[in-house]
Amino acid sequence: ATKRNKMQQSATSHNKMQHIAHHLSQHPNNSISVEYMGTKKINPHVSKNKYLFTKEHIESGWQGILPFLRSLKNEGFPSGTKIVLRVSNGTTSKIIGEPITLQFSSEQTNNQRMEQQQYPNQSIAENQLPSHRINTPYYGMGNPMMGVHPAESKLEALTAKYEDLKERHEDLKSSYKDIQSSERMLKEENNSLRLEVNTAEKQKELAILQADLNRKSFMDSEAMKTIAANLAPALPQIMGAQPPQVGMGTPSNLSSEKKQFIEFIASERVSDTDVGVIYKTYKNMVRNKDFALAMQQLFTQFQIS
Repeated sequence: ATKRNKMQQSATSHNKMQHIAHHLSQHPNNSISVEYMGTKKINPHVSKNKYLFTKEHIESGWQGILPFLRSLKNEGFPSGTKIVLRVSNGTTSKIIGEPITLQFSSEQTNNQRMEQQQYPNQSIAENQLPSHRINTPYYGMGNPMMGVHPAESKLEALTAKYEDLKERHEDLKSSYKDIQSSERMLKEENNSLRLEVNTAEKQKELAILQADLNRKSFMDSEAMKTIAANLAPALPQIMGAQPPQVGMGTPSNLSSEKKQFIEFIASERVSDTDVGVIYKTYKNMVRNKDFALAMQQLFTQFQIS
């Protein structure tokens, strides 16, 4: 029964090792973190994200995943230590799946020796690990290279957490500046659109004013004065639908231009149709600004003064 239990335990350990190795090999930014009873292991090879260990970190500092995991027991992370699988998430990381719990045994079994012979260079971890020390890099208090105590103190944990929060704060500051910049650009665009709207409205007002000025200018022109002077005596008769009385003479107080106009429309050369056109022209020029402006343009086009 004991032998069968050891074989089952070895198979389970092998599956877990494959899981860890597969995770770290999937992407260079995939990582793991090591936790025991609320204490996290610090990665002495990085200045950011100090709790994370990538495949590159592990192979550079511990010559492989298996030596790295073996060293955990001697650094204050015994049986019950959890290996948390993580993936990149911006400037930090997020957990995927369930943590893998390590179990260290007091001696190395035959099955473990066979696995090491079969996979000598495989950078994976097994859950049943020997308790004796092996010749791996030790970054503990006695190592002058790093000066890191194997058991992470509460102060070290707080310091690492502070560094992580500081980095997160810098990221948030950068994002806030980007948002401020976008808001400023939107405000500038809004002000520009408002200016365009105001300009368009001003142009519309100017166009209306210009048309009104053109109409007034035409009404005050010599051509209009001539038409008005010549047409005025005939208006009462036209408005009353009565034909003009020809040959009855003209009032003596009319100007010469009016008299000429009356004589002109009273002559045989001017038909009733012609008089109706003149009347309609004058009447619509007085009532319709656009018509008056169009007539002025015609006078200008045909050089009528």
